[in-house]
Amino acid sequence: MSVEQSAVLEALKVVTDPDLHRDIVSLGFIKDLKVDGGRVSFTIELTTPACPVKDQMRDQARAAVMRMPGVSAVDVQMSARVREAVGGEGGRQMPEGVKNIIAVGAGKGGVGKTTVAVNLAYGLAQAGKRTVLIDLDPQAHATVIYCSQIPRDRTVKEIFEHRTAELSGLIVPAEVHERAVEKLSIVPSSIHLAVTAERLISQHYRERRLHTQVEKLGNGYDYILLDCPPNLGVITVNAIYTADWVLIPTTYGRYSLDGIADLFASIEEIREGKRDCWILRNAFDSRTSGTNEYIEKQLENVRSHVLKTVIR
Repeated sequence: MSVEQSAVLEALKVVTDPDLHRDIVSLGFIKDLKVDGGRVSFTIELTTPACPVKDQMRDQARAAVMRMPGVSAVDVQMSARVREAVGGEGGRQMPEGVKNIIAVGAGKGGVGKTTVAVNLAYGLAQAGKRTVLIDLDPQAHATVIYCSQIPRDRTVKEIFEHRTAELSGLIVPAEVHERAVEKLSIVPSSIHLAVTAERLISQHYRERRLHTQVEKLGNGYDYILLDCPPNLGVITVNAIYTADWVLIPTTYGRYSLDGIADLFASIEEIREGKRDCWILRNAFDSRTSGTNEYIEKQLENVRSHVLKTVIR
């Protein structure tokens, strides 16, 4: 029985990206697909130089294709490419007068938040900018990507638990495949941050803990990125209060903009009347024209806060 490339792609649709919640075929991750008799080979090209579930994704893809009638062998290669954000006029877009402490996410989950944060950090470092990524998400996906080992007592929770802790002492070099990324550092997170956040609620000046620590870093970095939790809890409030501006990724999913008005109101309240936030459209798919038009219409009320950049 002959094996068709179209059938292989259909079989691979059962494998999904856990951050973007879409299958790896529609995301365009499948490259160099070849079929030679019963032998199938292809490359899965991810959007970040490392991925905490890449081995699982590879195994799922291999198993999915091996179940096809007529397939005798499957060769899966993994690669990564930091995709450039393409603006409406072909150039990269940044808000005029942008400052250098950026909160990414600010309460929105399931929209590629960490994917945006880790790739933005990597891209800035590759551009020669001294960059530190502070992982404020207890899920710690950014930490898993950039840390080969996570020290239990040297994660970001320390600055929220102990007033004597210093953020500078928690910064470690970012690594990809156990090799340091030049000019990129990270403050790791862990699941224990979730418990710390609950304890922090009853403490005085709780929303300023991170701001105080970041101020102490001085001019040691060109950019500081804050990967926020997927909620508007006390840790996210710290990030919004500290940041010069907030980057809010959103996808073209029909419900991805739910609560955006409340989010904007919360940002204004935390930042004392300032709405220093920008929406980044992520995971654009030209084939879903109906949903795309719906999302663009929903964005009309906040169009002045929507970046020209669209990530495909």
